[in-house]
Amino acid sequence: MSSPPATTTFDDDQYNLPYSIGSEHHFWNIARNRIIERHLRRVIAAQQMSNGLVLDVGCGPGVVVDHLRRSGIDCEGVELGRPPVRPGLEPFVRVGTDATSLPQNIRERTSTILLLDVLEHIQNPDAFLASLMDAYPSVEHFIVTLPARMELWSNYDDYYGHFLRYDANAVRALAKACNLHVVSLKYFFNALYPVMASMVWRSQTRTLETRPPSGAILRGLHALVGASFSLEERIPFMGAVPGTSLLAVLSPRAGSGESGAR
Repeated sequence: MSSPPATTTFDDDQYNLPYSIGSEHHFWNIARNRIIERHLRRVIAAQQMSNGLVLDVGCGPGVVVDHLRRSGIDCEGVELGRPPVRPGLEPFVRVGTDATSLPQNIRERTSTILLLDVLEHIQNPDAFLASLMDAYPSVEHFIVTLPARMELWSNYDDYYGHFLRYDANAVRALAKACNLHVVSLKYFFNALYPVMASMVWRSQTRTLETRPPSGAILRGLHALVGASFSLEERIPFMGAVPGTSLLAVLSPRAGSGESGAR
């Protein structure tokens, strides 16, 4: 399966609104970073490549790359657009670059690819995944996060160019089309679901900006809320309860059975 040339339609505002300086202190990013790190460590522990690289494809300015590198994980990023990269990450984040065109030594060393809120922007995600599998022969796992549930569609999805908000069945169908095995699949941000559903039901609008908290008190509150959402994701049955996001671990190799979302 061939993929069309990679393009991005993001302008400066579409990078800056969700990724403004300080947005890493927002509860949503705090929780998501911790959840991604937790699943990533499980994946790394199960892999055969002891020196495998983690590559964040579509990494934006590098918020997740920064978190993972600070946590001791060998992670680099690649971004098709040209957002301003977080200070200090310049050696580890390549902007204006198609992931399939990275140097061969990097592609051969990559064991895990992160696709974090990326596939919803792509009209043919199966072709895109196939191109990554062709370009990265050593990849053992994809960790994917996605906006969930079409009933939550709003102006946010229109503005950021989403083609779909996914549910568990859509992820399974995508994995099957790409001959990928679903290792785990679960919803998260479950407690946000009724809040967002109410907001969309009332007006079908939501804020387009991730406003960074300012001041010690507000940052402390966001840290507490972020930790709560991270803990919520660890409750076993919550993965099957609708949330505003989905997380899937996919592998080109047969592995453990699926757990999580229904």
